[in-house]
Amino acid sequence: MDEQKLLHEEFEDIGQMDYAYSSRNLYSFQNDWFFFRPTSSIVYHAGERGLEKAFQFNFGKYSREGTKADFSRGADGNASAMWEEWFSKYPYAISTIRHNNNYILVKLLWKDPYRDANIIYNKSNNTCQFILDFEEKVEFDPDIVTDEYVMRCCRWVDLKKCITSDMLDDTQKKIFEELIQSEDETNPILIKYWFK
Repeated sequence: MDEQKLLHEEFEDIGQMDYAYSSRNLYSFQNDWFFFRPTSSIVYHAGERGLEKAFQFNFGKYSREGTKADFSRGADGNASAMWEEWFSKYPYAISTIRHNNNYILVKLLWKDPYRDANIIYNKSNNTCQFILDFEEKVEFDPDIVTDEYVMRCCRWVDLKKCITSDMLDDTQKKIFEELIQSEDETNPILIKYWFK
């Protein structure tokens, strides 16, 4: 900013989907910064000289490397038309990647069937779980991941999608009931999920 000019640029091919997810695709782990794009299976480390490949996913037959996603005028502002165009090019859209020393957690929108999916990669034994539905029937979208827990910021209106009373102890159930019975929007809610 002091020089009033652009000093470095990584991608010249930014598409509309990059802007849509831009608030989530930069994250920190152990004082390092990582970056991903919704169209790419590559996760980058933000190094001193620019972005360096940190790791890459292999989605098997669904692997499709892309650089950007732009939409027609008819899809602009029309979510269903936008996703239809998206899925004509890509089988998924990565919305979140977070990791700790033990796991890499990925949330994506999956084409077949058309809904959210979660991938949990266990670094210790190189195993991967593809999860369309958790037993608790909740949405899982991590914001912060440590080795002990995952935190998620949730809007009041989405609380019942993120947590169920069966997941809580008696004290937590009381707070949960008070929150969902409120008639007014409350402050954003932090949910902490512990690793077992």
